[in-house]
Amino acid sequence: MVEPASMTVPGGLIFAKVAGAKSWLHVQDFEMEAMLGLSKELDSKTQDNKTQDTRGVAEKEVVAGGGSLDSRSADLSPPQSKGELVDSVGRTEVRASGEGAVERAASSAEASKPARARRPLGLQLAAGLEAWLKRRFDRTSSISRVMMGKLAERGIPEEKISFFPNWVDIDFMSPGEPKRNFREEWGIGKGECFVLYSGNMGRKQGLEMVLEVAERLEKEERVASSAEASKHGGAHGPLFRFVIVGEGAAKEELMAEAEKRGLKNIQFHPLQPYEDLPDLLRSADAHLVVQKKGAADAVLPSKLTSILSVGGNAIITAEKDTELGRLDEKFPGMVTLIEPEDAGILTDCLKKKGAYYRETVLNEQARDYAERFLERDAVLGQVRLEMLEGLGKSESLVPAS
Repeated sequence: MVEPASMTVPGGLIFAKVAGAKSWLHVQDFEMEAMLGLSKELDSKTQDNKTQDTRGVAEKEVVAGGGSLDSRSADLSPPQSKGELVDSVGRTEVRASGEGAVERAASSAEASKPARARRPLGLQLAAGLEAWLKRRFDRTSSISRVMMGKLAERGIPEEKISFFPNWVDIDFMSPGEPKRNFREEWGIGKGECFVLYSGNMGRKQGLEMVLEVAERLEKEERVASSAEASKHGGAHGPLFRFVIVGEGAAKEELMAEAEKRGLKNIQFHPLQPYEDLPDLLRSADAHLVVQKKGAADAVLPSKLTSILSVGGNAIITAEKDTELGRLDEKFPGMVTLIEPEDAGILTDCLKKKGAYYRETVLNEQARDYAERFLERDAVLGQVRLEMLEGLGKSESLVPAS
């Protein structure tokens, strides 16, 4: 069975035990880990808001009590250890002359707690149950080496863990001239760089950064267009056109924010029919594989296999020590890897490589990688062998299907 959704795992495991069958769990996404990561982010934002409120209260109390903000009369001695806190919010404020000591005290208090103690109890219990259930399966597999390591961290013996990467139908997802002309349908000029994000619009993607980049580039293009118009009596359209295709919890919020910013160089479209997906991917000049910090280590985007198979140019936001980072290290030049959650770096990347993306018809290195490592029959053939091994059978004893 395949996870997510995690809620189906107990039923599948029970069914296998009752039927006397071997059980295999394939982990496509660490759903619980992604949930915990978002919980940390929300907790951090809540803590920041509380810190702002606390600072305001502290300043009022110090001034109302006749306290001095003069650093010469304040206790400026640093804490004796990393976990040591000052006696009160008021004293903390005076010690730092009003410059961020409350934030440091709050973060020190938070850092002094064990990682599990900072998680809500319900999530701790859910994470423990998730790991316990995974250990009950006869075999588990996942889509990347990093994620296989995470299975081992949950107490699953390495000999029971298999590598089962996302495969792709390289005949269906192939390079070529698009039959459906998305550029013409969506009013994207031939001279514009078509930057595509196609997939889920959730919290872990961090797509608000794309809006920031679109706004920066639109402002620069507006200035350049005005200068061009004053010289030659005409103006050109946007150099970049961002297109976001898909659905998700953050879609309405993103659309509202784009409208609020008055962005003219970004479009939103619903999911397209699957049979048109190769044409959509072929139409784009550059593909965004965007995730927040920490998310890429737990989740390897399946959309990337299709992008590589059509010979697309992918810009990936991920840390270097993640699975995506290792892909860039092992096959340099196949994708463009940049730091996540940095609008400035992504802006500079597009400005530097925009002309190259527009002129490059096929990323030959990406297509070659897909043919060698992502081809469906090769991946499924290896998994079939491991299934037979788990059943104690050899390939020669099993008739060809």
